[in-house]
Amino acid sequence: DDDKIIGGYECTPHSQPWQIFLTIDRRRWCGASLINSLWAVSAAHCYVPVNQLMLHLGEHSVFVDEGTEQRIRPEKVITHPKYNDRTYDNDFMLIKLSQPAVFNQYVQPIPLASSCVVAGEECLVSGWGNQINTGVIYASVLQCLNVPVLSEAKCRASYGSKITSNMFCAGYLEGGKDSCQVKSQ
Repeated sequence: DDDKIIGGYECTPHSQPWQIFLTIDRRRWCGASLINSLWAVSAAHCYVPVNQLMLHLGEHSVFVDEGTEQRIRPEKVITHPKYNDRTYDNDFMLIKLSQPAVFNQYVQPIPLASSCVVAGEECLVSGWGNQINTGVIYASVLQCLNVPVLSEAKCRASYGSKITSNMFCAGYLEGGKDSCQVKSQ
């Protein structure tokens, strides 16, 4: 199932300088976030052997060379030791870059939260994923979407036992706007 951003809008170019576009042999794959000059975080369901992966930093339009991009191979990929590929529990992986990212206005680490989000807060998701529910139309420019964090009760009412204690839900129960699956594109 494709990762998606449904009902999003084009992000202001380079407004998400931590967003990384991951490719396998020049084909779109997933997304990641830069957490410092040598490490990025992504979803464990995006794992592939390190020699197949390329990280594209400073991207906005995936089909245009904007002169802002840094392409860096990973040195190492580490999936969470308790990742479960059937339930997506602990769906995290770390990617060590083979060389440090050069910070500038197009490439910056994501500001890490100092506390957990609570129900009702809005989160911004971004990526180049599939833009429609049925069929495939991948975004060529970075898409953004603001989604509200849902209470655990609303989350469990919608997803039941699929939700573990390591997960939270964000989105619109009425549909139309969504980031489906763990947002990794």
